[in-house]
Amino acid sequence: MQEFKGWYGIGLGSLLLGLVSLSWPHKLAVDPESLVEPLRYYGNLSDCVRLVPEIENLYVVPSAGPQRHAAAILESSEMRRLLEDARGRFDLVILDTPALNRCNDALLLEPYTDGIALVTRPGYTEEGLLNETVREFVESDQIRFLGAIINAAEIPLQEPLLPADEEEDPEDLPDQERERVPIAS
Repeated sequence: MQEFKGWYGIGLGSLLLGLVSLSWPHKLAVDPESLVEPLRYYGNLSDCVRLVPEIENLYVVPSAGPQRHAAAILESSEMRRLLEDARGRFDLVILDTPALNRCNDALLLEPYTDGIALVTRPGYTEEGLLNETVREFVESDQIRFLGAIINAAEIPLQEPLLPADEEEDPEDLPDQERERVPIAS
């Protein structure tokens, strides 16, 4: 079994609140009533939270699915109560919302969070839109912008040089140490 350490390492666990869709890689059972009565579904954290199989300390609240009045659900007292309860019970709570270019769900929820982080993906995220959004967030007095996360980036990593791998240049050493450094001829 894999273990997912909470952000603070207290061991309370972490919660991923999926507000996008039910596209979680594990098959998590969702109450079919959640599609019909999402406010009741989100009204009690104990009813909608699911343990992720095979990953200790990671929990999810799967989305109630596509809703006609999503903004009303996100701004509801049930959603606020769910977020307050989750904050008290988990080390870290991540709200996964649809992309900002599709809807403003993330902006509706931001006041109830510690901040907003943009998730980008090379080849998918429109660079101009990303730059404009970052600029607006940085300049805003109302949005707590935490930064951006680059998803699926292929960045080659260089291995750091260890002290044994570095050759010292005798000219860089103080005079008293210069004599002790063997010079190859």
